[in-house]
Amino acid sequence: MLVTSEFSTLLTLLVKATFIYFIAINSIQLILILIAWIQLKIEPLVLHRALYYRLLKSKSLPPITIIMPAYNEGATIVRATKYLLFAEYPLKEVIVVNDGSDDDSIPQLIKAFSLHRIPVATNDKLPSMPVKALYRSQIYPTLLVIDKERGGKSDALNVGIGQATTPYICTIDADSLLENDALIKIALPALTSKKQTDAVGGVVRLVKGTSGRIGRIESVSAPKERIHLIQALEYLRAFIFGRLGFSAMNALLIISGAFGLFRRDLLIKVGGFRIDQLGEDMELILRFHENLAKSKVHYSIRLVPDTVCWTVTPSTISALHIQRRRWQMGLAQALWTHKGMFLNPRNKLAGLFAFPYYVILELFGPFFELFAYLVLPLVLIFGIIDVRITSYLLLAMIWYTISVSLLTISIEQLMIPRFQRVRDLMLIAWGAVLEVFLYRPLNHLWRVEAMFGILFAGRKSKTMKQWHVSPLTEYPSKSRDYRYNEEQEGTTKIRDQIK
Repeated sequence: MLVTSEFSTLLTLLVKATFIYFIAINSIQLILILIAWIQLKIEPLVLHRALYYRLLKSKSLPPITIIMPAYNEGATIVRATKYLLFAEYPLKEVIVVNDGSDDDSIPQLIKAFSLHRIPVATNDKLPSMPVKALYRSQIYPTLLVIDKERGGKSDALNVGIGQATTPYICTIDADSLLENDALIKIALPALTSKKQTDAVGGVVRLVKGTSGRIGRIESVSAPKERIHLIQALEYLRAFIFGRLGFSAMNALLIISGAFGLFRRDLLIKVGGFRIDQLGEDMELILRFHENLAKSKVHYSIRLVPDTVCWTVTPSTISALHIQRRRWQMGLAQALWTHKGMFLNPRNKLAGLFAFPYYVILELFGPFFELFAYLVLPLVLIFGIIDVRITSYLLLAMIWYTISVSLLTISIEQLMIPRFQRVRDLMLIAWGAVLEVFLYRPLNHLWRVEAMFGILFAGRKSKTMKQWHVSPLTEYPSKSRDYRYNEEQEGTTKIRDQIK
């Protein structure tokens, strides 16, 4: 097939640029993995049993308040609250915020914990929707239940922050489950760190494939379903090594809203969680970085790699599609809101390295990769580059991508072993192969779709500052299998949120 020399030259340049992009992104990830591995070697990952029980009985650890926002979780709200009450930590209070549920959540809690109504204390620390009632448990004095008008997850968290009295706040989703020692491990940096500890993140992993009793994980297996297997690998790579690498440089830009610890006074100072953000957890940490950098204090925002929170993830392609589009929109919105951090030396490595990484590789990276899937077939069809050379380039990119995932699995298993069977390791390794050929192109397509949705909305509103996000769709799940998503967060509704 004949093509013009200009077109042939263009395609050749595009192939080279694509190859350079793949080498660059995987090399950066490899560097982050190596940094994370060094961090894992330096930090003690096993909390000695004797020290653990000493901490349990002591008052050295800072008091914390666990805030769990919930919407229509009547089927599991009692069990989730019991898990938090029985979580091992010496000084804690638990606040359950019922965010205008229209099910039987409040009656269930009143019955299970012998709640009695107490006067509503006026709180103007953070703006929020009105509180209808406060309840204190007669069985567990450290349990406070707040019944408020519907305002969304961020609004519910802000209400809980306003009612809390401890120096640190721990946020957790209603469909998540903490390991026994998770609270002590996530709070330990506040006791041992030489720097001021402002925020600490835990690792979020899939509850699918685990087994246990009374809210405790006893064994971990690789999920059998492909959709969960690929997500398990993705979470492992993102939390253990992507974020841990940034954490080692004090450049961590996101702490998952599913499980995180934050200084209460700093939360109030920066205005709490924003209800107009799709990615409220990332936006909050970016705000922390900007505020603390302006204050010129030595601060610490870090990840504790062996502190695990197990959570529910999408079990259908349509639910995963909606979640990933939402994440991409939230990423774009948070980065745009704090675009002043880009290459800003005041923010040190957070602004000079981590922020550009998210902009170039996470925000616009999907465009490059999808482009590669289109360009390489054209090169082969038109015979512009020798088939063998093109094949070698393609195989090299695939091999490099899979190798990064396999290296992640290997180091994680050596340093923080979770899987006890060879079969599970083989399944996770197989997930690395499936991810490249099945999930990765699809995920990039969804993310590009989200970006075009943002651009379309941006043309209507003229400026991204006028984005408005409905706070009523911010909960990660309304049911344990994400079947709610078609009704609550359909494609049209997500597009309508950004106007």
